[in-house]
Amino acid sequence: PGTVPEGDNTAAQGAALLGLVLHAGEGENKAESEQDMKDLLQCMVENKCLVEPVPTNFLCNVVSNDSQVSPVCFNQFSAVIANLEDSERQVGECFIDMIDHAEHTSVGVGVPASFKLDAYTEAEHRDIASCLTRKLLIEGPDIGLGSIIRGFGELWDIVMFIQEIIEKGIDIPGGE
Repeated sequence: PGTVPEGDNTAAQGAALLGLVLHAGEGENKAESEQDMKDLLQCMVENKCLVEPVPTNFLCNVVSNDSQVSPVCFNQFSAVIANLEDSERQVGECFIDMIDHAEHTSVGVGVPASFKLDAYTEAEHRDIASCLTRKLLIEGPDIGLGSIIRGFGELWDIVMFIQEIIEKGIDIPGGE
């Protein structure tokens, strides 16, 4: 039997990311750039955006309702979202049930100015994070998951190499 990775290490964040992707369902992005997705994943892992509570940490690191403050991975998120047709509206759809429908202003990439993260429950954060994840993933049931796994795979290979060196050391030819 295996163990479920915990904490803020890369394996735990990878497991959290897969959970977020699986909960989100099929992707909606018709033209996602694989490099942009890799850049977003790298930013999220480096800044521990995929630790518990995952939906809340994901949201506070990629979206903001404050034009003065840019979340740590906002630029990378925006680069992936930029590939969406009518991205402002599509991202705004993720917040539609959370805001005053009379308000039409947005800050950033379709995030309503009235949206305040701390005013919503963890379940609502999960719904918004799932919706945004669908906007990030390339269209199709398996293709989006594949791009996540490929992007995360490069980071995973590096982490596993470093872990092996730490656990087993380095063999030096002719050494003891």
